[in-house]
Amino acid sequence: MDFSNESRNMQIADYLQTLRTEQNLTLEELSHLSQVPIVHLTSIEEGRFKRFDEFYLKMYLKRYTQALDVDLEQLYAYASSQPLPDEAQDKKKKKEAERKMTQTQANISATPKAPANKRPKRKRPTIKTANIARLEAKNKISRMIIGFVFVVLLIIIVFFFVNLIRDLPLNEVDEPTTPPPITNPHDVTSPIEEDTEPETEPETEPEPVPEDLTSAIFEGRSGTIQTFNITTQLDELVLRLVHSGDNWIEITTEVSGTFRDTFEHTFEDLDGRIEVLIGAIHNVDAVFVNDVELPVDFDAPSGPAMFVFYVEEE
Repeated sequence: MDFSNESRNMQIADYLQTLRTEQNLTLEELSHLSQVPIVHLTSIEEGRFKRFDEFYLKMYLKRYTQALDVDLEQLYAYASSQPLPDEAQDKKKKKEAERKMTQTQANISATPKAPANKRPKRKRPTIKTANIARLEAKNKISRMIIGFVFVVLLIIIVFFFVNLIRDLPLNEVDEPTTPPPITNPHDVTSPIEEDTEPETEPETEPEPVPEDLTSAIFEGRSGTIQTFNITTQLDELVLRLVHSGDNWIEITTEVSGTFRDTFEHTFEDLDGRIEVLIGAIHNVDAVFVNDVELPVDFDAPSGPAMFVFYVEEE
C-alpha cells in the first residue's frame, strides 16, 4: 500500500473514524483495545500519515483495524477502489475563489473613507493648593514610617551581633583534660595477659551471579523481529540498552521517546510477553536483561526493529 497520496490518506482516515463512531468507541477505549497511544490514533484519524515511519504506520493501522474487528486487507482494498478528487476541478474552484477575493478587496479600496469624528479637547484640571498640601502630608507620613522601620531593623541587627560576640569566649574555653593513669609494668598485681585466639567471622555464602538467577535464549530472527526466551527467579525484569547514538524506543504503552547512551526500564508485572520497538538497531551496542547480555543478532538490516521477550518465572 502506497501512502504518498494525501487525498488517499484522508479517505483512509475518514473511513477508520466512521468505523469507530459506528461502534460507539471513544479514542480512550480504542487506545485501550489496540494498545496504541491516543496521540497516534488522533494523527491517523486526521490523515497525518507522514509523521510516522512506514513500519510503525502499518503496525498501528493493523492494531487499529484488529480492535474494530476489520480486516486490514479489506481497508487497503476499499482505499484503492475509491476515486480520487478531480484535481482540475479543485484548481478551477480555487481560481474562482481567488478572483472573488480580489474583486472584494478592490470594492473595499474604492469605498471613500468617512471623516473621523473629532473629539473636543478636554481642559486639564488645575491642582488646587489644598490638594498639594494633602499630598505633602502623605509623603511626610510615608517617610516617617520608612524611617521607623529602618531604625527597628537596625536595633535587631545590633542586638543579634552583641549576643553572638558575648557567646564567643564561652566556646573558646578548653575543657580540662585528665592525664592517663600510670601503671608499673613490674607490678605483680597487674592481671596476666592470656593468650586469646581472634574470633573468626562466619563464612558467608557468595551471592549468586545474575546468570544463576536469569537466563536468556535467542530463538531466532524473522525479518526485523528478534525473539528471546527469558527464564528468571526474580520478581522483576530490568531491561538495559547501551547506545552509540540517538534512538527511538517504545515499550508497549509504558514508555516511548528518544534516548541516548543508556536506556533502562524495569518490568514489575511479568505477563509472559514483552514487545520493545527500536527505531535504529544499528545504534544499539548491547542489550542486557537483569545484567545478563542477550545474544542479539546485530547483522540484521539497519533501521527499525522489534525485540519480543517471552518471560517465564521459576
